[in-house]
Amino acid sequence: TQSHDSYEDEVKLSKVLYDTRVCGMICSLAMHTRDTSHFQKFIDKKIPLVFVDRVPKDFNTYRVMIDNYSAGYKATKHLIEQGCKRIAHITGSKYRNTYSERKRGYEDALLEHNLSIDENLIIVDTTLTFEEGEIAANCLFDMQNPPDGIFVANDTAAVGVIQVAKKRGLKIPHDIAIIGFNDDPIASIIDPPLTTISHPAVKMGQTSAK
Repeated sequence: TQSHDSYEDEVKLSKVLYDTRVCGMICSLAMHTRDTSHFQKFIDKKIPLVFVDRVPKDFNTYRVMIDNYSAGYKATKHLIEQGCKRIAHITGSKYRNTYSERKRGYEDALLEHNLSIDENLIIVDTTLTFEEGEIAANCLFDMQNPPDGIFVANDTAAVGVIQVAKKRGLKIPHDIAIIGFNDDPIASIIDPPLTTISHPAVKMGQTSAK
């Protein structure tokens, strides 16, 4: 089933699976899910439940995820090593571990390299679509003191940022350096190719199923 990042659909679909008497379930939470009580019935019935990538804080179940903190730190450090001094971050829901941890890594990388954290450069709670990337990019580039580097929490939104930068005549990476996340196929198709952090989604799926 596919929730399309809708909490309401996630609740409905989990009930459908429960009612069809599945004997196990793998789930990646919708972007803005905060109440995870709809999974309690699986726990009560001792139906194995594995959360992958986007995991809840309040369930003592199996989890499969990467070290998002380290990944966010490395992405930001890469931009710093490219000479960026004013680095923005475009990310997803603050309630999802994946994005909150990447943001924490971003902030720590800045502080450890003696760069200040500017809340005006952090755009949170986007859905990280191509269109959201464009909107966020326009907001950042319209600033009186725009960023010289942007860490985007997924590749789809990062491509939106690249397109806006190109339309504005900005040269990548000379005028603006951009790094994405996931290593999606689109990262190598876009011109110029997008620097991105690899995300072992297939391996995570295999581990969850195993």
